[in-house]
Amino acid sequence: MSRYAAVHANPQGVGDSRPTALQIVEDENMAGRLDRKVVVITGVSSGLGVETVRAMAATGATLYLPTRDLGKEKTALGDIF
Repeated sequence: MSRYAAVHANPQGVGDSRPTALQIVEDENMAGRLDRKVVVITGVSSGLGVETVRAMAATGATLYLPTRDLGKEKTALGDIF
């Protein structure tokens, strides 16, 4: 069973004990280990897309982030890049 199974058994919403994507990247020692990989992430202007970008950026992968609204994307990702 996954080490995260127990914390997902009874989700309580934002801020509960479930790990973020970035915490999982760190727990799995993946920070900086995908530097030769290319990743395309859609939906990066809000929600899960932003958190996915945050986690994948930590891995060192080359990211391509297609968007329909560049201004909205820059606002959403401003603290990451």
